[in-house]
Amino acid sequence: MVAATSKKIAVRKTEYADAPRINEIVAKCYPGIPPYPVDALRAHINHFPEGQMVVEFEGVIVGFCTTFIISEADAMEPHTWKEITGSGFASRHDPEGDFLYGMEVCVDPEFRGQKIGERLYNERRKLSQKLKLKGIFFGARISGFVKKKKIYPTPELYLRAVKARIIKDPTISFQMKNGFEPTHILENYLPSDVESQGYAVLMRWDNPLIDPQGNRHYIEDSRDKVRICTINFEQRRISS
Repeated sequence: MVAATSKKIAVRKTEYADAPRINEIVAKCYPGIPPYPVDALRAHINHFPEGQMVVEFEGVIVGFCTTFIISEADAMEPHTWKEITGSGFASRHDPEGDFLYGMEVCVDPEFRGQKIGERLYNERRKLSQKLKLKGIFFGARISGFVKKKKIYPTPELYLRAVKARIIKDPTISFQMKNGFEPTHILENYLPSDVESQGYAVLMRWDNPLIDPQGNRHYIEDSRDKVRICTINFEQRRISS
């Protein structure tokens, strides 16, 4: 593992020229899984450039995320990763939507433990607030399910135990600590995810600066006299 310092780390928007390095990271994270087609990476940028970000350490990309906008109604409907992402091309991006949808976060294994992924999640929160969106959704794997299946034979029972903090799940428990709430089980989200048995949990984060009545009017921040006017799985593959 490489130690990264904050002074050497920068977050920026993804560019077309980043495609080779992004697929290098994908190959390191998911050996044997085909890389993103270059056309798909270009489509992400073309659809929603603000939602595509990379993290650099000393000028080298060490992580990236892919994000698009969708309506709350569409995100809450049953869906698979392939369906919601338009087969990985982010073609479901809806500029008139009210939520971000996290399509993927991927970090070079050599830099795990350096809060690279956390930086990307924080950038998504900032983007949600900047665009005055209601929040963020993403599909999270339940990698501990297969090991606990004898005790919790269904994903619903497993999730209930995780939410009650009877057991911990590497992804769900971590994201709950980061302010995301589990909503419901997604069936066949990623059939190749053996540990999760193909299931995922739809996670939701609500933008605290949005009027809780849902009309997308911002609440004034009492800490400032100036009115605020702007603000692992989540993956098509298996992440640790």
